[in-house]
Amino acid sequence: SILYIYLCFISQLYIETGLQFFYVIMAIYGWINWKKETTNGMIIKWPLKNHIVNIGASTILTLLLGFSFSKFTNQANPYTDAFTTVFSLTATFMVTKRVLENWIYWIIIDGVSIFLYSSRSLYLTSVLFFIFTTIAVFGYLKWKREFKIQTT
Repeated sequence: SILYIYLCFISQLYIETGLQFFYVIMAIYGWINWKKETTNGMIIKWPLKNHIVNIGASTILTLLLGFSFSKFTNQANPYTDAFTTVFSLTATFMVTKRVLENWIYWIIIDGVSIFLYSSRSLYLTSVLFFIFTTIAVFGYLKWKREFKIQTT
């Protein structure tokens, strides 16, 4: 993430730069949270209401952030960058809480990120996000199996 702070900044992906800072902080928080978690590593599912609120609030924030950066900066792909950043914030939080559906969010976010990075000629990073998308698919399938086992 520290390397991507620099890479995103020089590629004029300022919102993504802020996201990389967030990842460093959330990595520490997640590590601490998972170590002291009282649920013994149980995977949980969010009710539909949580997803509706999350998607609605994240969409509004995406539009506001995209508009602000398109109007006041030389931000490249402001709405796409805002989308991947805002939704990554909540998906990262979901990971720290072991929410099963976080993987679905990541599959979509990583897929959009492939386009975002390739549009800035960051082709190796696009390949990396293709790999992340594949990992997210396998992560979802694995967590889904584990969720089934823990609920039976």
